[in-house]
Amino acid sequence: MKREGKIDNMHFASGRLETNAGPHWHSLRRGHQNGAIGPLSLSVQAPLQESDMAQMINNMIKEANLNGGVVKPFHHIRRATIRLLARLCFGPDFSDKDFDATMDDLVEHGMKYSDASRVVDAFPPARFLPSIKRTIKQTEKLKLRIAECIGFHLTTPPPPNCYAHFLLSQSFPREVTVFSIFEVFALGLDSTGSTTLWALGLLVNNQEVQQKLYQEIRDHTTCTDKGIVRVEEVGKLEYLQAVVKETMRMKPTAPIAVPYKAARDTALNGRHVAEGTTMMVNLYALHYDPKVWDEPERLNPDRFIESSKDLSGKRGQYSYLPFGAGMRAFEKADLTEDLTFGPAMKSPLDILS
Repeated sequence: MKREGKIDNMHFASGRLETNAGPHWHSLRRGHQNGAIGPLSLSVQAPLQESDMAQMINNMIKEANLNGGVVKPFHHIRRATIRLLARLCFGPDFSDKDFDATMDDLVEHGMKYSDASRVVDAFPPARFLPSIKRTIKQTEKLKLRIAECIGFHLTTPPPPNCYAHFLLSQSFPREVTVFSIFEVFALGLDSTGSTTLWALGLLVNNQEVQQKLYQEIRDHTTCTDKGIVRVEEVGKLEYLQAVVKETMRMKPTAPIAVPYKAARDTALNGRHVAEGTTMMVNLYALHYDPKVWDEPERLNPDRFIESSKDLSGKRGQYSYLPFGAGMRAFEKADLTEDLTFGPAMKSPLDILS
């Protein structure tokens, strides 16, 4: 199988980029894992992450004071995530509020237009429908905006140990460099932001789980004078880790996984699969399989504590795949799991009726 996603065949007309997992893809993968957006770079940015969280919390407090205690967290979470991703891409000193706002808008529109590509995948003649044709035109305009936004910050040499520096050092075509950077924002922002928001929503509607998490955070972490949990403490919070995993089980970032294409004629469960056929895996159904998960519709983080030995074996390997599987699994899995920061819960969350 070859993974659709980016590079060798720049195919933006249907709303996405795609690759044949050739040398470009392997170089990019190496950069993701060992370079500027790898675990080492993330750990170096720990103080900046904590500063981002302190800023986010202060902004939420201000909003709550102006709105009778009500906070809409989506905007705050996205902007904090964009700031982190921007430093990984352009260097630790990067700071540009206009860029943050523009990238937020570009990613939002990019995700909206990507739905059309799924329709075309399932029913190729749909590309001739007026609505799809309009989306293709909008996507082309979006592509130009992305190139302008990111290209502006590539006009001067970026500092070493950032993703832009790595990409430029590989002598990739300009378009490849630009959209590889955009993919970091698109996938990192969508995965981190959506997972965090789903976690908040699930906690609001499951007060017992929320209280247990709240108690762990208050009892087993060291809070700084900024009122946040230190990055190095997050990995020690076993129940927090279980809540995140359970959230990703119930609300996987890519419920239908990242599309693959058959690299050659093959067979799947006795059915012929022709070369070039787009393949999509229903991860949502896998995560809700009652043969594997007891009461799959219920939020139960304890399942990731009590059955951790089972999940580390083959059963877990094939029953819990929030980022897909194999060497071509969702490339931002490491990035998403390494965004290890969390605000100290000063009081339990509640929902407006």
